[in-house]
Amino acid sequence: MLVKPETRKNNISIVFIFMILFSIGILFAVNRDIFHYEYLYSKPIVFTPDQYTKNTYFLTDSFLLKPGDYLMTFSGEMKGKKSSVFLENVEGIELISMEFVDGEKEYSEVFSITGNENVRLGVRYDPEKSTLQVNRIKIESDNVLYRDTIIRHIVVSGFILVVVALLFFLYYKKIFYRSVFIVILLTSIICLPYFNSGYFLGDDLFFHLNRIEGIAKTLKAGYFPARNQLYWLQNYGYGVGYFYPDLFLYFPALLRILGFSMLASYKIFMTVVTLCSLLSFYYTAKIISRNETCGIFSALIAAFSVFRLVDMYNRAAIGEVQSLIFGPFIILGLYYIYNEHPEKWHFFAFGFWGIANSHLISLGMSFVLVGIYILFRLKKTFLHKEIFRALVKSVLVVAALEVAFILPMIEQLSVGNLVINILTSISSTDFPEKIMVPPAHLFYFFHTWRDGTFHTNHAYPGLFFLIIPLLRLLHFNKKSRLLKCADVLTIFGVFLLFASTTLFPWHLFAWFLNRIQYAWRLFTPTSVVFPISGAIYITFLTEHNKYKKQLYSVFIFIIAACGFPLIFETLHNRIVSKDLFWMQNNRVSGAEYKPFTLDLEFVDKNKDTVIPSDPDVRIINHNRERLTFKFSWDNADSAEVLFEVPLIDYIGYHAELITSDNTSISIPVLRSERGLVLVKSGGYREGTIHVYFEKTVLETVSEIFTVSVLLFLLVIIIRGIYKKKKLEKINE
Repeated sequence: MLVKPETRKNNISIVFIFMILFSIGILFAVNRDIFHYEYLYSKPIVFTPDQYTKNTYFLTDSFLLKPGDYLMTFSGEMKGKKSSVFLENVEGIELISMEFVDGEKEYSEVFSITGNENVRLGVRYDPEKSTLQVNRIKIESDNVLYRDTIIRHIVVSGFILVVVALLFFLYYKKIFYRSVFIVILLTSIICLPYFNSGYFLGDDLFFHLNRIEGIAKTLKAGYFPARNQLYWLQNYGYGVGYFYPDLFLYFPALLRILGFSMLASYKIFMTVVTLCSLLSFYYTAKIISRNETCGIFSALIAAFSVFRLVDMYNRAAIGEVQSLIFGPFIILGLYYIYNEHPEKWHFFAFGFWGIANSHLISLGMSFVLVGIYILFRLKKTFLHKEIFRALVKSVLVVAALEVAFILPMIEQLSVGNLVINILTSISSTDFPEKIMVPPAHLFYFFHTWRDGTFHTNHAYPGLFFLIIPLLRLLHFNKKSRLLKCADVLTIFGVFLLFASTTLFPWHLFAWFLNRIQYAWRLFTPTSVVFPISGAIYITFLTEHNKYKKQLYSVFIFIIAACGFPLIFETLHNRIVSKDLFWMQNNRVSGAEYKPFTLDLEFVDKNKDTVIPSDPDVRIINHNRERLTFKFSWDNADSAEVLFEVPLIDYIGYHAELITSDNTSISIPVLRSERGLVLVKSGGYREGTIHVYFEKTVLETVSEIFTVSVLLFLLVIIIRGIYKKKKLEKINE
């Protein structure tokens, strides 16, 4: 049926008007809170007479309040009297004080700020007859406007306008692909737990949130890249960026800098990662099969992959979730390279580059699995020079692009005595049971990831992964290049399932298991190969079947049924109120990437204290700013004094001694027994020592090299696109 031009124009006009009205409504909804400000202190703390003396205790660092009226609400309990919570500016002037009465549960009071004030919250505690419990302190206002709030709303509003404009353009050009809509819908379904005001408990959640906050604070302080990060461990500087790839975490860190809350930044990031991951599965399966339905089913299986959902919610394993974006591209690259298109090796290189910038353990597993595949295709690899060249090109390009990460890491490792589980951890064969999966767990339909004791892991891949090999039996006699590709992926998937269990002889491969930490981590590559092979089998099974739509419905139901219970459990059992959320800078997970002798409890208590080797030496003043520390001292005699400075010792710290006559002398930086920066007085009775952090020469050179390689590749890509368009014009 043809549509008349006049009707087409009228329809476009109606849609255009609807889009404008829709945009106005959405923009009003997201910007109605632009004048709302909220600061929440939600770290529960109890002051008791046996632990705390009569004193003033500050609960927060300083934060900015702009002119306006505010409501301050305290939630907690006081047994006795004589204690109070207060807000004061950096000059020590009290702006508001709330005194407690016996049994107070919640109390609110209004106060005003007349000018910009940097303030901090504190408690005056009197232990006489009293115990003070602080649960939550909230400061909020509906009549103030902050720069961060303006930037955040501009970014959100701009994004909404771009999306609406894109939707209208797609409608106008008639290129609104249902596949993209389905992938977006799948993303929305499996990201449901993110669309709430609370948060969910994940094993590594706060470690990765601290990485995001560390990057944001370090960038704001003027350091790029953010290798040695602020925020961690009382701002002592934590070198997590040297050893854990964090390229893609700059996105949520940028959201933090723009004023988004930590939870919002994290949820947006994980939603975008999920969308990109499903798009990569869709694209890879579609290109390999040349069938759009196959791409959709690949995205569907990946969306409800149990271990992927476990990584998102139960484990909060950001690195592994990111790696699932790039795993399919490795498969696509290998498919091209070994099937007469080695010139498309860039897909293979892109996949490895992405994983290398996401998660080193996933990179190691990918390297081993691809190595096994190449061993089985060794004859073809060396008989066809184009294949060998494609693989070599990929390795060289990825290595060149990773120089800026690899060389600084090696430089830090050269110092030694760092807790790094890359190549240096033990190769014990005495494995705890929880790191491997009992064979029966492979057949679980649903089980919570861990039981109530948190000792036994209930890892399971999801029942649909066991159904996928059976689908091949339904068209056993069929043969094609595409089915052969799917069969190879399925064989790898079955092998990985077996290798994750206690049946596999891991004592023969102890070194590798100690690298990947858990045998059930092999479910990650399993979650890459099965969605693609499963989608191919489903496509072959339904392609010429007259009950195609009914079969589609059955498969969709089974796939969703195998994964949705975990989403349901997350929504109902793991969500925690945002009022109970607080960041803690000492949440360093396994305390990797630090000197062996660094005592985290000491750091927490020591804070900004400089410790001289002679207790009679007096520290006059000190100042911490960015990754620098400055202090002055005086001494009764001219004996050499060692000063332990509250900064974690990594390569890159420099120190200068400023004498009483303002002469500046460069002095060496040493490492104390506790893993902190150690400097000497040089025999001076008094002076000032300034310790500061800078990039090393090797870091700078490696960055220049990587950027040069990246620019070179971009030039080649642009030239290739230009030549392709030129040939197309000639052929026309």
